[in-house]
Amino acid sequence: MGRPKRCGPVVPRRAELHDGADDALDVERARTEAWISAFHLAEERKRLGLAQRQVAELTGVTPGRVSQIENGDLEANEVASLSRYARALGAGIHRRGK
Repeated sequence: MGRPKRCGPVVPRRAELHDGADDALDVERARTEAWISAFHLAEERKRLGLAQRQVAELTGVTPGRVSQIENGDLEANEVASLSRYARALGAGIHRRGK
């Protein structure tokens, strides 16, 4: 059989980290957090019975951008875009400090 497909981000094992480990860990942490946030946004959109097209209209972005946000695309996950998305769902976002 082959290996099962992975879904979500790939987080490196500690042994795979090397010099600059903090930087690599920060990058992977950001990817993981983006994916988790995206998952929650998509689930809330579905719970509300909204299509990606409807969220796009409410937020003033393209349906493709909504898809990017929901897939955890770090480039698409700008604070302004995420804030508009959350407001469209009747929610808000908060930024965590380092």
